[in-house]
Amino acid sequence: MPTNSKDLCLRYEVAMRDLVEAGEVMRQRRKHVLSAPRTAEAEPDVLLLNKFLCEIAIIKYARPFKPSYWGNHRVSLPSDEFVPAHHRTLHDELIHLRDKVIAHSDSTTQRPFMVPGIEAMFIGTSDEAQQILHHRSDDFLDLINTVRQTLKEKTEQLQLRTPE
Repeated sequence: MPTNSKDLCLRYEVAMRDLVEAGEVMRQRRKHVLSAPRTAEAEPDVLLLNKFLCEIAIIKYARPFKPSYWGNHRVSLPSDEFVPAHHRTLHDELIHLRDKVIAHSDSTTQRPFMVPGIEAMFIGTSDEAQQILHHRSDDFLDLINTVRQTLKEKTEQLQLRTPE
């Protein structure tokens, strides 16, 4: 982590922006995908939009938890400090999807998976991300808001300790 409090505050601000954007993407998904009128003509476009919005939301959410350079330091938010225990499973699933499916193609994650009542999908594909966000979108938004609140509190603590 940066030893300079101002650098750490800046990292927290960038993380906050990513989390705000992840939440906004999920709200736009609700508005333009989940509430969209379904017609045979529009369905392919709605499905594609859903895929893109799910992937973007996961990428934006995961970004603060992935190492990036800040000066001479590689910095990421430690999930044990920012993600409460009751959200840890969802957080880990989202990070896994970002790492192995969305941002990178990892052949070890591509395996057929059948869910009763749901179309066949392949675990390790964008279908899995869409299913997780479809069934757990409220949990995901709660997770985003919880991490944002923790970021806000940690930023305020740093600002109180840092002389101008």
